Amino acid sequence: MLLNASLMLVLYVAAFAAGDGKPSDTAYAYFFALLALFSLNTFAAIGLAFMGRRQTVMGCIYSSIGIFLVGLGSCAYSLTHMGSMH
Repeated sequence: MLLNASLMLVLYVAAFAAGDGKPSDTAYAYFFALLALFSLNTFAAIGLAFMGRRQTVMGCIYSSIGIFLVGLGSCAYSLTHMGSMH
């Protein structure tokens, strides 16, 4: 979970740099980066399930939930309040 939280922070900084500070570009870049991170967690959970590591699978699932709640929530907030940001 801590690794995913750090990756989310790094992805946000990278998306901010890629978007040149424009809120819409930053939000879209961050969204697609988080989508890739979510996919990585999903594939890791499936692979670990086949290996029989239940504790780690649950960690991947909880991390995926955290990505949706924190990361995608901040994307939605950025896109909703895009008109008020300059």
